[in-house]
Amino acid sequence: MRSRKYRTRIGIQPSVFGIACMLGLLSLWASVASAMEPSTEQRVYSVSIDDKAAGTYDLTISTLDDGETRISAKADVKMTFYKIYNYKYVFSGREKWLNGQLQTLQSSSEDDGKKFQVAADFREDEKWITINDRRQVADPVTWTTTFWHLPADEKLENVFLLLDADTGEVMKAKADPPRLDTIELAGKSRSCFHVKITEPRVIQLWFDGKRRLVRQLSTEDGHPTELRLRSLRKLEADVTSDTKPAGE
Repeated sequence: MRSRKYRTRIGIQPSVFGIACMLGLLSLWASVASAMEPSTEQRVYSVSIDDKAAGTYDLTISTLDDGETRISAKADVKMTFYKIYNYKYVFSGREKWLNGQLQTLQSSSEDDGKKFQVAADFREDEKWITINDRRQVADPVTWTTTFWHLPADEKLENVFLLLDADTGEVMKAKADPPRLDTIELAGKSRSCFHVKITEPRVIQLWFDGKRRLVRQLSTEDGHPTELRLRSLRKLEADVTSDTKPAGE
């Protein structure tokens, strides 16, 4: 998630060999998970601005047996500053991915009174993005600012294209290589992939062993802003069961 103003959308050092092994094991675990039967999970994130609760970000991720992944994202953020200024951000979006490539995106957002309707289709030879009814030709993108998953490492090695899911803007981006990190979720230490986007602006992201988002951290107009996974529910065959937040 990324709003335009606040863009809410973050011990002992192991050896290099140990990090490589752990990253390899996490990647292998993710590959095995991707080959599993179709499944759906719902992730709810708490949003905070200046260390104060500001709203929620909800993700529903459905994986189909043909390899397609469907994403539904919703955000609702409200914050009052200095008791006189009320900030509001809402977002609703859907994405379809196939074999690690974005196929389609539809979204609507309102950020502090500014409204956007975005649609994108990357399936045909002529790929396009429509922003508030204005269509333009576009190149395939590597990532979107829903940041629901971590792309393959090789896709982030050089400059890549990042699609702003709120506004439809396509930006050139750079990121540091993923590294192993440990963070606390639900009162427990979890091993995660940690990625730092350095351009067009700094955003820190953490992902679990399934390469799915668990935390996002950035500074927006001087305000520390964080998304942190609060709950995860896996849905299979119409049966809901609770699972551990970091995919363990």
